[in-house]
Amino acid sequence: MDDFCNFIAGWGAGIVGLVVGHPMDTVKTNQQMMSIKISNSQIALDILEKEGVHGLYRGMLFPLLCSGTINAVFFGVYGYCLRNLQELRGHPASLNMPTTSNWYLDTFLGGCIGGLGQVIVSCPSDVVKVRLQSGKVISFIYIISMTKKYK
Repeated sequence: MDDFCNFIAGWGAGIVGLVVGHPMDTVKTNQQMMSIKISNSQIALDILEKEGVHGLYRGMLFPLLCSGTINAVFFGVYGYCLRNLQELRGHPASLNMPTTSNWYLDTFLGGCIGGLGQVIVSCPSDVVKVRLQSGKVISFIYIISMTKKYK
């Protein structure tokens, strides 16, 4: 049950973090694509003028589907590793506190292993997210239509 709670907590944290942070990430991505230096606030205002609030959330569907999974993987793996490392040291799962021996080391190791699991999911999804935000995506429908055209 604890693993499921860690999974759900991570999934919820990922969704909330995305809803709050995605507009800032979109502004940053647009700024990186420009050849001239423009402030973040000016880019945000330009996006709002041209596309409205929807423009700040452009490309959010894919990360919305992935961010919960990404954080759920981290929290789930981290909680599982921390609990098992502590049990290997003879501490019951219910007594997972900073006062138990090697708790900080186990927390570090659990975080590293959780981060490794998270990066396997997050790297490919970040590539897709940036391409969606920048508008530099070729849709699968376009690819299929072009392959049929040249057969």
